[in-house]
Amino acid sequence: MAGYCWLCHQTLKYHFHGICHYCLKHLPYLKRVCHRCALPVEQFTLACGRCLQTPPYWHNLLAITPYIPPLSKLIQQYKYEKITQIAFILARLFLLYWQQGYRQQRWRKPDIIIAIPLHHGKHWQRGFNQASLI
Repeated sequence: MAGYCWLCHQTLKYHFHGICHYCLKHLPYLKRVCHRCALPVEQFTLACGRCLQTPPYWHNLLAITPYIPPLSKLIQQYKYEKITQIAFILARLFLLYWQQGYRQQRWRKPDIIIAIPLHHGKHWQRGFNQASLI
């Protein structure tokens, strides 16, 4: 079953991919960021000064792309226009990125993956928790 890329609207061979190979390849991935807070750092292997002084409660944070178009527009559609099928596209994007880093031995398998809880007011307003759906 064919579908269309959510970013460039080209025909997809498999509709459940959601984003075509070309758009995936050309997303602006984050290069050198702190593995604890995702802020820019000089060397990928080191935590930033802020995390060294006051470490967050978590050990690793995986951030894929900066929050800029075209992906930011897709996330806004997901959250505010309640297009919940975008959750599968974002989950696939995360999985592909994670698999690549795991194969390159940049990170290990996580002990646990959790969604950041959504405030009950926002949950009521949106009708769903976007993070737990992913």
